[in-house]
Amino acid sequence: MSTGIFIFDRQHHGKPNRRDMGAGFDLDGDGKVEYQERETQLTPLYYLPAQKLLESLGHRVVILDSGWYSERHRKANRIAMENPRTPVAYLACHVNAGKGSYAAYIHDSRSRGGARLARV
Repeated sequence: MSTGIFIFDRQHHGKPNRRDMGAGFDLDGDGKVEYQERETQLTPLYYLPAQKLLESLGHRVVILDSGWYSERHRKANRIAMENPRTPVAYLACHVNAGKGSYAAYIHDSRSRGGARLARV
């Protein structure tokens, strides 16, 4: 079985000297956005189960959750360059807090690794 590398970037989390919790939403209807209801606290609810599943299938998962975005992007690019024969996918982990009933999927058509992973 062919395997790949999945890089999950926990957006809005771990920026040096900055408290960025991302978007917020009043999930329980009490009129307040509590700390635990912030985007940075919710994203692990989907990427950790995804990590467990992907690893059980033999894929490598890297979690980026600290540093500025530019540092994270450099690290993700370095991982891809150090593994030229392995398909690599980068996922920016966000949660929509705007009461929308949609999801967004963005794919860079230049990504050969992403296209290879889609066929795995």
